[in-house]
Amino acid sequence: FQTLSNPDLLERLTWTAARHAVPHDKIVVEVLETVLLGDSIAEMDVAQQIARLVEAGFGARLDDFGNGYAGLTHLAQMRVTGIKIDRGLIRTILTDATSDKIVRAILDLTRDLGLDVVAEGVESFALAHRLAAQGCQNVQGYAIARPMPVADLLPWLDSYDPKATAAAVKAAAETDGAKAQAWRAG
Repeated sequence: FQTLSNPDLLERLTWTAARHAVPHDKIVVEVLETVLLGDSIAEMDVAQQIARLVEAGFGARLDDFGNGYAGLTHLAQMRVTGIKIDRGLIRTILTDATSDKIVRAILDLTRDLGLDVVAEGVESFALAHRLAAQGCQNVQGYAIARPMPVADLLPWLDSYDPKATAAAVKAAAETDGAKAQAWRAG
């Protein structure tokens, strides 16, 4: 759509939201870590653009948090409204105690800072359950849906049943409960 370096981004995003009657708080701009690389002047411009977007009521999330360049300094310096935890950390929390502790610490930190969190790469209901137990309420990945063309999105939304997904997450947790208990004890 637009890049954060485009001075018309806020105006165009505001116009597009109004044209389609979408409230600003329902639109979130994802800030890729590649935008944050290198030039400190460009990074200041990005920070100012993010601040303008947030002041106008839009969301702004740091993408791929926990992998590469997007990190704690950016949480302190940029007025983001949330983060997306990188799939590299998420996919191993059921099998790696260190990854599990790191994700739990990130979730605790974001709760303390009042930030929205999305966990990327959630490919099983067991993984979704672990994240929910740690307080992560937003997940993205194959456990919910595969990537799809825009034309398929509205029919999918009409048929999506969050209660059925929650029941599947709970069933996966119960099925895998003994294994998870043994893993946590180890």
